[in-house]
Amino acid sequence: MSIPHPSGITIQASKVHKRYRSPKQTDGPRKIHKTEIPTFVDPLIVTFNIGPNGSPDQKSFIIHKEVACFHSPVLNAALNSEFIEGQTQTYTLEDTTPGSFRLLMQWLYGGEFKVSQLSADLATMSRGERNQEYEHLLEL
Repeated sequence: MSIPHPSGITIQASKVHKRYRSPKQTDGPRKIHKTEIPTFVDPLIVTFNIGPNGSPDQKSFIIHKEVACFHSPVLNAALNSEFIEGQTQTYTLEDTTPGSFRLLMQWLYGGEFKVSQLSADLATMSRGERNQEYEHLLEL
């Protein structure tokens, strides 16, 4: 299913295979992200703060650390390090909206996301808010 954008861009929603590598990634050796499939034996959780710091619009989401680290080498490195994210088990994304992050969570846990939820969220937004949401979705 595709999502039309007022600027003419179309966002294509589909399942993404875990082993997909773009042509750019196949040029030369690349460090392989080796994380075990989540077993939920160790129920550690991490907090994601979404939206500008100090803003009343900032929302917090709690997800399983294993899920976040399995899907993202960046999150794996940050949450398993001596960086502030690793010490606090908190990761902040100031330039993402809660709606976009909910879709990312759906994908992290289920391998897909529901475009109907996105459509419902977009229906309640102003044109400027919708354009900003499209930009954030493209960045994710």
